[in-house]
Amino acid sequence: IELFETVRNIRQQINRRNFYPIISIELYTDSKEISEFNKIICKELNIKKLDIYPTDGIDKQFKANRSTLGKVYKKDAKKYIGMIESGDISWEGCVPDFYTFDYIVVEKQNMIGTKFNYTDNTNQNKQSVIYVNIKTNSQTDTEAEINNIRRQINNLRKEMGLKIFNKIKVIFERTEYWDTMNKNLLDLLKLKLCTDIEFVEHIDDFKIIKTFNEKDIKVLIKVI
Repeated sequence: IELFETVRNIRQQINRRNFYPIISIELYTDSKEISEFNKIICKELNIKKLDIYPTDGIDKQFKANRSTLGKVYKKDAKKYIGMIESGDISWEGCVPDFYTFDYIVVEKQNMIGTKFNYTDNTNQNKQSVIYVNIKTNSQTDTEAEINNIRRQINNLRKEMGLKIFNKIKVIFERTEYWDTMNKNLLDLLKLKLCTDIEFVEHIDDFKIIKTFNEKDIKVLIKVI
């Protein structure tokens, strides 16, 4: 859940709704089970590729638990606090109760990075780091447009009181927009709409849907 919320928050930051594919995500986590759900996560979050890594290689910022160290080391506590907060936790007697840590999120080209907390299956609090690739290309742009059109068509279906099992034909008024679209993408749109698509020169009784750049598309949904 925390992973999903984090990705959605980043999408809001970059103004990229869920129908827009993300090229890749890097996830650094101690969770052993998450790899089993890689395909499900990619589908739900519309990610092309999810790379999962252990947290071993991520730098940490340590914070000493001053009250605990004070009770244990008394007047020497200041020395151990300094050691911990400089990153040294290897000295004899140092135990996890003496400190907490945060992972350090570094800058990566074309990526937004952040961290989030979660509770693992042993009820322990853990932290993960995520980097979302914000780069786009012609393929993601076009797929996003197809998803955008599909979403609007499905909304029109709902407005008409139609269910997914009602057979329809989607009729578009032909424009340069459609003439320049790759045939494979039109086939993808047909597949996602689960219906036939027809292009005609003129539609009288039409609804308007919008492309990303606010161009009008005239469409008629015909029940068959």
